[in-house]
This record gives sequence, C-alpha cells and structure tokens, in this order.
Amino acid sequence: MPNPDQILFLPDSHELRRRWKINYVWTVKQSIGVGQPNRTDDVRLFQSMMGPWLRICGRGYNVQSFSVRPTGVFTAAEAFWIYWMQTKLGGYRGRPDGVVSPLNERRPYAYFVMGLLNETCLIDSTVNDDGRTFAAGYT
Repeated sequence: MPNPDQILFLPDSHELRRRWKINYVWTVKQSIGVGQPNRTDDVRLFQSMMGPWLRICGRGYNVQSFSVRPTGVFTAAEAFWIYWMQTKLGGYRGRPDGVVSPLNERRPYAYFVMGLLNETCLIDSTVNDDGRTFAAGYT
C-alpha cells in the first residue's frame, strides 16, 4: 500500500480536481530510474500503478516478457517501460531520460510517466499491490 506521503492533494481550484472530480494524485517522493535514488516505497508505487496501465495500454505488446510486479526493487522491466513510455507514446515533450519524476501541485501532469499512470488508474479506479487494492484519486 502506498504511504500517505505519496499523495499529492490538489487545491479546490485545480483543473484536475474540477475535471476529474478527484482530490489527489499519487506521486513518487524521489526520482526512480537508472542511477536514481529508487526508494523502495516509490518503486513499489510505480510498479503497482503499472498493472492497470499494462492491462489497458499494453494490449498488442508482449507484456509478459517485461511484466512488472510490486516488489519495491527497481529492475530492467521498469527501466524498459519508463523509457518506452517516454519514446513511443505521443505527448511527451521532454528528452527521454528513463526517469520517473515526482509530480508537483501546479502541474501534476507535466511529469509524463506519473501523469499517465494516474490517468490510467482513474479509469481502472483501483490499483493492485500484491493482492491488496487501493483507490486511485478519490478520498
């Protein structure tokens, strides 16, 4: 299960709160990726959120070869999906760096990977963390 410090509460005036009727988004506290801090809790949150994303967006790809399980240990599978999301999906405006950055209050979807995962979790509404589910976006 994610830690309370991985919740970014959105102010009442925030566009996402008005549009999606959500109170918060999930975020990593420190960057994850090759050469990054890769805090166990942050990696586990990312891995847990990848489950719904792979179910919804991974159709047509051999996701079994690069499956992600919520272990908290950063592996080549996570590195692959981060880089893949940054290079193959439209909408990424930065230079692909294979890093998942923390979101911020002003522009939570400006940070592409966590933004996509939050959006997918809103569609799926629950995220599975080793057999336990937690709500995504609603209090």
